[in-house]
Amino acid sequence: MSIHNASGVLFFILAIGHFWLNRKAFLNHLKKAKGISIAKELGLAFILFVIVVVLFPLHAYL
Repeated sequence: MSIHNASGVLFFILAIGHFWLNRKAFLNHLKKAKGISIAKELGLAFILFVIVVVLFPLHAYL
């Protein structure tokens, strides 16, 4: 296993542990945020996703 793969696995395990330790605060945040509209944030995130995932690698094929 390369150092890159080992680091990825370690990061994933630590991220799960971090969520587990902070689950109460996260769930309280979700309960308070029910009435908030996320349309603008979702649209911006989708646009950035398309730019990064589609347009950047596309230059290799043009």
